[in-house]
Amino acid sequence: MRFCHFLLSCSFFMITAIVTQAQIYINEIHYNPPEDGLQEFIELYNPTSRSIRLDGYVFTEGILYEFPRRAIIPANNYFVLARDPNHSAFRNVSALAGPYIGKLADSGERILLRDANGEIVDEFKYSDAAPWPIGPDGYGSSLEKISPELPSDDYKNWRTSLSSSGTPGAQNSVFGESPDLYLNQTSHSPQHPTSNDFVTITSEFDGASIISSVKLYLQTFNTRRSGGSAASTYAMERQSVNGDVATYSVRVPPQDSQRLVRYKFEMKTNTGGTVYWPHRSAARPYESYFVYDNEIETLLPLFWVYYSILMDLPESQGDQFGGGVFKPLDGPPQVYDGASVYDSRNGKKIKFLKGQEFEGNRTLNILPESPPAGTTSGPQTPHVEQVSYKIFESFGLMVPGAEWYRAIQFERHEQILLIQQPNENFLELNDRNRDANIYKVAYNVPNGIQKQTNLDEDQSDLNELNQAIRVSGAVQREEGLRKFLDVENVMNYSVAGCLMSNWDGFFNNMFLYHAPAPANKWECIPWDCDKTFGYTEPGVPMFVEMPVDFPLNGFSPRNGRPEGYISGPFHRHEPFHEEYKRRVRREMTRRFSTERVQELCDQYEQLLLTDLALEEQYTGSKDNLRRSQIVESYDTIMEFTERRLDFLDGVLPVSVDDWALMD
Repeated sequence: MRFCHFLLSCSFFMITAIVTQAQIYINEIHYNPPEDGLQEFIELYNPTSRSIRLDGYVFTEGILYEFPRRAIIPANNYFVLARDPNHSAFRNVSALAGPYIGKLADSGERILLRDANGEIVDEFKYSDAAPWPIGPDGYGSSLEKISPELPSDDYKNWRTSLSSSGTPGAQNSVFGESPDLYLNQTSHSPQHPTSNDFVTITSEFDGASIISSVKLYLQTFNTRRSGGSAASTYAMERQSVNGDVATYSVRVPPQDSQRLVRYKFEMKTNTGGTVYWPHRSAARPYESYFVYDNEIETLLPLFWVYYSILMDLPESQGDQFGGGVFKPLDGPPQVYDGASVYDSRNGKKIKFLKGQEFEGNRTLNILPESPPAGTTSGPQTPHVEQVSYKIFESFGLMVPGAEWYRAIQFERHEQILLIQQPNENFLELNDRNRDANIYKVAYNVPNGIQKQTNLDEDQSDLNELNQAIRVSGAVQREEGLRKFLDVENVMNYSVAGCLMSNWDGFFNNMFLYHAPAPANKWECIPWDCDKTFGYTEPGVPMFVEMPVDFPLNGFSPRNGRPEGYISGPFHRHEPFHEEYKRRVRREMTRRFSTERVQELCDQYEQLLLTDLALEEQYTGSKDNLRRSQIVESYDTIMEFTERRLDFLDGVLPVSVDDWALMD
């Protein structure tokens, strides 16, 4: 096989004493850097005292690259092969080459380097799942070997870099750590302890012959930001030895209910060394469990929210890690510790560790029960969001799931709405291709549309769509619309949006999903529906009179808007627009009838009010403000629905059969 040669991005050293054949090692890879992925690289290391010529060396798996003539690794030094050698991340690297063909797989794959004679120089298959470190999988750090000469195919010889962007062209941050001491696995029993239970923690370590003692450090946390208890220590007892694998255990005293317990291990060696596990560079450098007595009576699943709380465990003093604990109505608590909770525009988000997603979701949006007014519709926001998604879903659209939870945060209870985030995991949960492109349409992103997935790839599919549907000729435009759009999806999106006056969801606040070939169709995904069902601003009445032609031109007597990214070209095709109006009339007595919307409102109002009564009983305090928020929100939804249907009834023909009588 012949590969293209690429020019090196640096001038190589003129060295006369060059070893033409010698052992070199793959020492570091950055296979899933954040953002656009252009910081990806593979680093080689030369452990000898003489320079090594790379003429004829080739990567044949993982990436494709043949080193150019005169490519040299200096003695006892590094050589970085970069996907984009012009990236600022490599400005201080002296021996640098690239770009190469392809990219390293985010999910892991085999990497193979051969010399000029076709002999294997180094090879291994990395992974983004345990027992391999997960820290390099999109969290910023690279995957570093603790010593270049150690076998590359053994995951125990690799660690997550302690440097936020790895150490290209320099000694690895984890260099010199022992490969012999390793935490293979740990467990606790009982799996779901109560405050009456002693908990037995059992752990298996490599390095039995050199371990002199093992100690457990333990810290407990509530949901306040201030941190947890002081760390406690417990000596672990050796239970068994199998080869060089030792099993240790310790019995930990009971802890209070609704406490998150975090712990890690200290291993002392026969030579006086100290090693802590989980490793300090891990995405979650500790283990954890949750204590709960099942004392909260609720009609909603529970969600304990842990913001970034200070740690007092070894090698983690002062570090802050968040997390979440979820308890379904019909099961025990589920711990998702290490997840990050952070602010978003209208609330917060929780992002889970890879491989530890909540019900398959990588990210969930947290809408509080009382969002601030101004950027949203205030306390009505989560209620209209959920009902809107349910209406969109009834039209067969792919929509984010939105469900109520009782959140316990800062030691107080609150009814919050958790909403799925459209991303790769969301696509997979909806039986779509997780490798497809998603774009966000919003006024506050460049050019009004921004790619959300596959950021290291171009936007040629979007350009192709624009060229096909934004043409002046009616015949050509129809061909483009039918070829690239899922017409039924776009039609239903417009019909449902019109009925709910989703005026903010045609030019703004929506996602586009592009199914790859052979389907090659685009779908609309509703998003951020807080401005439906009578959204109000100071001095602005309900948008019950949003014109039926709004998706076509964005014109409203009260609020003019730009043309919708998809809806503008779609509705300019007159047959589509006329069919859309027919369907609006039809759905006024079906999926958007007063009875249907009332059914949804009654369902959620009763659920929330009954759960609120249980919450008040548990906390011992009344929350009349919350009760009025619930009632008023659903009253507003119903008032809007009745007025909206009256308005549409006055501007559309009486029935679909009478449509032909329309002038």
